[in-house]
Amino acid sequence: MRRDDAIRRVLAALTAVDGAVFTSNGNNSRACYALGDRPLNFYVMGCMGQCGPMAAGFSHATGRPAAVIDGDGAVAMGLAGLPMVAGTARPPFLHVVLDNGVYETTGGQRVPVPDDLLVMTARGAGYHLVATARDDAELAAVLRTALEERRVAFVRVLVGADGGQAQYPRVPFPPHQVTDRFTAATADRC
Repeated sequence: MRRDDAIRRVLAALTAVDGAVFTSNGNNSRACYALGDRPLNFYVMGCMGQCGPMAAGFSHATGRPAAVIDGDGAVAMGLAGLPMVAGTARPPFLHVVLDNGVYETTGGQRVPVPDDLLVMTARGAGYHLVATARDDAELAAVLRTALEERRVAFVRVLVGADGGQAQYPRVPFPPHQVTDRFTAATADRC
């Protein structure tokens, strides 16, 4: 599956339920901005490994549907946060990990974790639903299940390592503007 197609799928699912989308730093935030910017997107910049905990805090405080679009390298940097995410987030909550096996943003260095570590850690951390999606149909099915059954889900999506995907410019907002815009968009809904 291509990264951009996975991001489009997650954005569509969360837009349909008026949910928030948090994206980890680097190429995932850039792609999310280019493919479907909206005020309910929170672009986490400079906090590798902390996107999941930030989204879980938002979910816990507001009870709103939320999703994280994370990278395998970012999650590997913050494995200790997975139990907190699983135990704090309020359903429906989707932690979508785009797994391409490399730190794409910084030059394609291999992510040094065993193939099944992220899924095993998510299971042990207590996510209600843990799945791996290899294509659009599998991703659509698990997103639908997680949202309809109100689960706290961890979804590992196998994506290609920059298989000719578009490169997007940086998100044009400084962090304070991302925060202000997101806060204004959620203020009347919390």
